[in-house]
Amino acid sequence: MSQCPSRPSWMTALLAAFVLCTGCQAEPEGEPDPEPVLVSSDGASVLIPPGALDGEVDIAIEAVTSPPEGAPDGLEFLGPAFAFTPHDTQFHLPVTISLPHGYADAGQLTPEVYRLGGNDDTEWLIPDDLVPEFSDDGVLFDTEHFSYYAVMVVYSGSDENEGLPAAR
Repeated sequence: MSQCPSRPSWMTALLAAFVLCTGCQAEPEGEPDPEPVLVSSDGASVLIPPGALDGEVDIAIEAVTSPPEGAPDGLEFLGPAFAFTPHDTQFHLPVTISLPHGYADAGQLTPEVYRLGGNDDTEWLIPDDLVPEFSDDGVLFDTEHFSYYAVMVVYSGSDENEGLPAAR
């Protein structure tokens, strides 16, 4: 688990630096937004840099208490899963997602960010391309596409966790 010393108050900095909005529409190709756009809902957010999208896309974030696939055996959600839609939206540049979580209540458990590809996907995975930065109140990471994201707890050293993805 890595702490975020270079961004001690990353959520405060994001909120102070960018205007909050509830939806995002990118400008047509050739006319990228000159400023990053922050979309926020239900405690989660995504920061979209200029040039990340070519066309108009309605961005939505929803906390999901019953995602299409439950947590794998031996894992528990550490807060709700979040649907970033439209699913499978591809970005030309990485976007920064922040998720809230109950890490302070996790005790000795090791949290990880998991991704579920979409409504028809059946397996939560720890994405190889994500480098999460955990703080006491949330996690921050970059990605180049949307799907479901959730913070889950892996119980380290438990026999029932054989075959589960290992925590970093």
